[in-house]
Amino acid sequence: MNINSWLIDNLSFVTLSGSQAYGMATSTSDVDIKGIVLAPKEVREHLFEKFSQTINNPLIEEKFSHLRNPLNPKLESTIYSLDKFFQLAAAVNPNIVELLWVAPEHILVKNRIGEEIYNNRHLFLSSRARWAFQGYAHSQAAKIERHKKWIVRGQIPEPIRSNYGLPDKQPPLFGEVERSIKTQINLWDLNDLQLDPEKKETIKDRVWEIISSICNFKLNGGNWPTEYSKAVCHKITEDFSLNSDLANYLKREIQFKVDLQEYNNWLHWKENRNKERKIIEEKLGWDGKHMSHLIRLSRMGLEILEGKGVIVKRPDAEELLSIRNGERTYENLMLEFESINSKIDNAYQNTKLPKSVDYSKINDFYQKLLNL
Repeated sequence: MNINSWLIDNLSFVTLSGSQAYGMATSTSDVDIKGIVLAPKEVREHLFEKFSQTINNPLIEEKFSHLRNPLNPKLESTIYSLDKFFQLAAAVNPNIVELLWVAPEHILVKNRIGEEIYNNRHLFLSSRARWAFQGYAHSQAAKIERHKKWIVRGQIPEPIRSNYGLPDKQPPLFGEVERSIKTQINLWDLNDLQLDPEKKETIKDRVWEIISSICNFKLNGGNWPTEYSKAVCHKITEDFSLNSDLANYLKREIQFKVDLQEYNNWLHWKENRNKERKIIEEKLGWDGKHMSHLIRLSRMGLEILEGKGVIVKRPDAEELLSIRNGERTYENLMLEFESINSKIDNAYQNTKLPKSVDYSKINDFYQKLLNL
């Protein structure tokens, strides 16, 4: 059944998202739209053709074309199936759960099913917000630090194997070592263990403390997995009693891989930079847009844990825009980030939110919606 035959008529809940929803749109901001569709029964139950979402669907663009900004006509959209939306919202995914708390004027479609979802939005809040929002915030912090380093360095030369004292082609032996290291690193993700985010992060922090206490380096999220790769290489050297020449060779191979990945990441960033953001980045020495996202996400995570709900239309929008434009110093903002993290840790210990959502209740609610 072609999606174009049922998509528009089955939209349940559609909102503005991104800068428009945050109250941070500028004269040149584009338009982002997200929403939920309850596909017809024959689509939901199709054995081979599963529908989970549609991105930048032409019918959505046509329906909401009146929202385009003449100065920036770009319109992006993502419409999720009801089941996928519920799954993401139950995990307190910041980009998803916030849709249920947008300002009323930013709701574009809300039918009977959408009204039910909106009225029961509290079902999707739990203290997992700490890990979800902090995770996104720390991801922004890592991007800021990485881009700041690239801006300072300027041009990054492409790594050449000969400059590391390496042959033109990697010997098969190192391929085995590399696979062994990747296996060890993949174990760290703990994805094969059915653990909630809190327990998973607690285990990681505890193991980092143990490793750091017996090694001569501090292991944390900022230097993972590079430092851990070096540690695994050192252990391989000891386990197989490798001589110093071979051990040094392995270290050079690993360093080359690290530098090559850094170069490729830098090249992709350089070739895909937004022109306006490039000007701001080079003026400030860091990415103001990422920084405003960092502070916004951190503040929103804290607000949720404090029982204030998800405040999407930001009362601090003007301040966040000033951050994006570089009107506060990098050092001052990172100090605020650290301060909010401390407050989040404390709020998490005292929050009245449940540790996890009630999956049975959400499933019952989902089944009810299917039968409306």
